[in-house]
Amino acid sequence: MLLERQQRAELPVLYGRRTTTPDGTGDLVKVGISEVVDQGREVVVLFSVVNPQAHAVEILPPQIQLAGKVKKGFPVKRSRWGTSEQLVVKDFRLARRRIGPGERTDGVVVFGRPSFKQSNETLFLQIAESGAVDRPALAPIGFGVSAVRKEISHGE
Repeated sequence: MLLERQQRAELPVLYGRRTTTPDGTGDLVKVGISEVVDQGREVVVLFSVVNPQAHAVEILPPQIQLAGKVKKGFPVKRSRWGTSEQLVVKDFRLARRRIGPGERTDGVVVFGRPSFKQSNETLFLQIAESGAVDRPALAPIGFGVSAVRKEISHGE
């Protein structure tokens, strides 16, 4: 049901590793998050993936990453990614794994909510193409969720 809702949704803001250049090099895939649903101890993320390449690609299962930035350096401190942890994905659905040039596919991923996170850490949805697992697209997931599922009450 959630996957069907995502397929009907407008294309969200897309994230990738870098901007595509005029010669066609750039992101292998782009990913955007439409909705984040809090279900208590679990979080559900509805997302879309777009293939900006000139050939078809196969998408790997989504992953969730908790990454933190630390400031290092003297005399000028610079932010660098210092920590990274993969969270367990409990379930996921993709409309299809293989997408053609310029095409879109949609998905839903369910993962356990971390009990805490540091202020310098961010949750990311990580999507990679099978031919370049080392160059994934990362879309930030708000730790404060955008929607909370509530029981139907008060005649609603």
